[in-house]
Amino acid sequence: MNDREVRDWMRKLSRNVDTAPDARDEALLDELLKSEPQLAMAHAVRQLPEDEPSLVWRSETNHKILEAGIRQRQPRSPWVWRSALGLGLAGALAAVTLLSGPATIPSAAEPHDVEARIMRAHREALNARLVADRGLLVQESKPTLSTAWREFQWQEADLGL
Repeated sequence: MNDREVRDWMRKLSRNVDTAPDARDEALLDELLKSEPQLAMAHAVRQLPEDEPSLVWRSETNHKILEAGIRQRQPRSPWVWRSALGLGLAGALAAVTLLSGPATIPSAAEPHDVEARIMRAHREALNARLVADRGLLVQESKPTLSTAWREFQWQEADLGL
């Protein structure tokens, strides 16, 4: 293989990174690794002395990296503060609305709506029962003003019938 074919083949391999090389590609790679220039480079690398960086050099490098990595904090943009302020005001308004008591406190002398509805439903059921005893069905008797007995799904025992 000449140099141009090798470069073209290497470009093809670099474009198809996601696919594994086939048997032909592996054979070509092995051939290139066993070539004279590759073996000479491997021999030259093996001849290099083993150098371990000193701890002083490592420490200095770490400090330089740390200094370069520290960034100035960017000021928060105004829209973040505006949205936080709006959210805070909405929360305060909700808290005031929920925690404020009722405008008027009902007195004990006023009849409660629930009690009045129960009494009205009881009277209507009692009147319907009296009419039904004469041979009419409850549905055929006078239409009731309230359907509270259906709404609460009371039993006859609850109504005292």
